[in-house]
Order: sequence, then C-alpha cells, then structure tokens
Amino acid sequence: MAHDYVIISDATCNLPKQFYEDDFAIIPMDVIIDGKAYDADTLSKKEFYDKMRAGVFPSTSLINTTTAIDFFTPYLEKGQDVFFICFSSKLSGSFKSVTEAGEELLERYPDRKICIIDSKSASGGEGMLVYYCLKKRREGASFQELVDFATSFRDVCHHDFTVNDLMHLYRGGRLKKSAAIVGTAIQVKPILIVDTEGYLVPISKVIGRKMAVKALFDKMCEKSEGIDNSEFVYIEHADCEADALTLKQKIEEHFGYKNIIINEMSPIIGAHVGPECLTLFYIGKDKQK
Repeated sequence: MAHDYVIISDATCNLPKQFYEDDFAIIPMDVIIDGKAYDADTLSKKEFYDKMRAGVFPSTSLINTTTAIDFFTPYLEKGQDVFFICFSSKLSGSFKSVTEAGEELLERYPDRKICIIDSKSASGGEGMLVYYCLKKRREGASFQELVDFATSFRDVCHHDFTVNDLMHLYRGGRLKKSAAIVGTAIQVKPILIVDTEGYLVPISKVIGRKMAVKALFDKMCEKSEGIDNSEFVYIEHADCEADALTLKQKIEEHFGYKNIIINEMSPIIGAHVGPECLTLFYIGKDKQK
C-alpha cells in the first residue's frame, strides 16, 4: 500500500526486520575498521565484537548532507513527503547534516513536506520510536499528527543500559581515564540512561555483572509502575545473549509480558559501548531531564 509520506530512519535505530513495512527505509551507515569502511548491516556481529575484544577500536561515519539528499530525492520525485527519524543530535552530527539536506530539498520541492525528527534517542530507543510511528501511520495518522506524536513519545521512551568495559566510555570521551581504569579493576558496572535531551547520563554504579542486570530490571519496575508495556519491551545486547535472556526472564516473571524482543546490537552503536553492553527500552514515567 502506497502512503502519502515515507518514514525513514538511520542505521542506528536497529529496528528488528520483522517490523519493516512498505514505505519505510533505512539510510545505511559505515563502520570503519583498520581504515576500511564496512556497511554495518553486512558485518557479522559475533566477529565484530570478537575483534573489539582482541583490541580493535572501530569508529563510525555520520550521514552527510549529500547522502541524505540522494536518499530523500526519489521519494520527493514520486510525490511523497519525507518523515525522517534521526539518531540523537547530542550524540552525533547526523541530525545537523540531515536538517541541512531537508532545507535544501524544500527549496527544490516547495510543495512537499520534510520533517527531520531528533529522536533524542539511541539504538533501540530510536527503534521503538520508529515502531510506534509505523503503527500510528497504519492507524491513519496524518503527517502532522505523526510529528506531534513523535515529539511527545520521546519523553516517555526509557533507555537504560550497562557496559562491561569502562574503557570504551573513556575512549568516547564520557569518562575520565583514571576512573575507567580503577572501575574496571574492581568490576564497577555503571548504569546509564539517555535523558530527555538525548545525552548519555550515568545514574548509578554497582559491583558485578549480575547486579547490573538486576539494576536494569529494578529501574524498569520503578519507572513503568502502572504503565502497560505488554505490546513491546525491547532488549538489545552486544554479544551477551545469556544476560539478555536473564533480563527477559525477570521481566516475564514479574510483569507477565510475552512480547519481549531480544535483538543483537548493531556495530554502529556497539563500536562506542563495546562488547557485553546490555540495554533495555520501555515506556515509562519521570524520564530524567
């Protein structure tokens, strides 16, 4: 079925492919390993994370203005409007580049609509926003109704995660080297969130991996009390499926939810958080500002 507008996101959203549908597209992004660029979607995730464990430090590309223009133009030529959901502007320069592309294209196609949504999200949080926007479109939402929905949904979509190796956060400029070295030595596991502005924010620390998994579960219990998440709870992992399954079991036993999706983390995000990153996404209240 053709729609009046197309929904597009970037490769950081990591939406499971079973949720793809017509008039939805992903702008691919590259991971750079030893100076060579790879399409993140074609990489073996297991091999990628094993390379990181062996000491390889990959980097990633952002979406530049030319790429966005080339990707959007065919849809505008067909007479469709463009609704783009982007990785948090606080974590990447892609939002700025794509916004510039949208402004340029509106001059070429003044009768069309282009909306660039800052998801203020990362990875599966961005993916959840895409999932619910696709659902709203199926229900008949207009372009403007979807804009209004997306900007409000950002404030209720919670992103909680933990990492196994603090040195990856240090390399990303989010932790001092001394703290990373000491924390790694005593098995400190930080609990982090993405706040309402789209920043990564550490909120607590625990000792040991089991306590980190429990902390993610406990926070969901606190922040989602009285809220129905039976439709979609999303867990992502960077090659630590056993931990993801443990977290899933805790949620199933406590809430009775059955639709808990586990997905491997894309190398686009994994490059910055490292192997054994574990994330949890759900609808909740009192998201940190």
